[in-house]
Parts: sequence; structure tokens; C-alpha cells
Amino acid sequence: MKIHIVNPNTTRAFTQKIARAARAIAAQGTEIFATQPDFGPVSIEGYYDEAFAVPGMLARIREADAQREGLGFIGIQVPQMTLKLKQGIGRLIRTRTDRGVVAVLDPRLMLPSEDRVGKRYAAQVRAALPPFPVTRDWDRVETFLHEL
Repeated sequence: MKIHIVNPNTTRAFTQKIARAARAIAAQGTEIFATQPDFGPVSIEGYYDEAFAVPGMLARIREADAQREGLGFIGIQVPQMTLKLKQGIGRLIRTRTDRGVVAVLDPRLMLPSEDRVGKRYAAQVRAALPPFPVTRDWDRVETFLHEL
């Protein structure tokens, strides 16, 4: 049997302590795997910390599920990359009147219909983003920037 323990706070030392305690009482042959989120509270001190811990915990659970199902890159890294890209766009564009440029300088993220060597994950990433014009034309970008 395998048991995945997700410590809700980001304290690695506490996660290791939890893992040792679980291994000490687990049945023989039980594999204990303990993780903690990359982001969230250092310790759970109240309701806010509890709520703040949930996204990181869910991310760890999704990662473990994806690894168990053999999803690897498509199931783990692509969703993480997409989330971080969306968060970056959200920091740039906060209201309907905000404008800006997000430069993705990786040609692999062009839609396969635009780039015959586009990777299969490109469409998945682009579909998760808000609608926006895509260009490889620097003059078009400069024109847009001057209109801001």
C-alpha cells in the first residue's frame, strides 16, 4: 500500500517529521510519501491560513495523481506552466481598460495550425488563456505599444 501525506503548510522540516511519525506506525510494506506545497502558509494559524493552504495542497494531490497515472509532462508541467502564465497575465490585465503585451518568446507555444512543428501541448496552453491577438510581427507589437 502507498500513502501520500500532504502537509498543508510549506515547512519542509515539519513534513519530514510527519513522514517519520507515519512510517513508525505504518504496517510493514506500506510506502509513505510526504510532500508539502510550494506556496502557502508556513504554518496554519487560523481560518485565513487554512484557506490559503488549499490551492497548494490541491496542486500536490493533482501532481501525485498525474504521476500515478503516468501523465508526466502533459499532466504535471503543462498545467503548472499554464497556471503561472495565466497568473502573470492576470497581474498585467486587472480591469477591462488595462492593456499590455505578454511576450512569449518560445516558438513551441504557437498553435500547431500556425506552426507545423508546434508541440501538441501548444493548443492546450493557448486554449486555457484569455482570447488575445497573436503575432510574430515585431512592427505590429511596436505599433500596439505606441498606441498605449
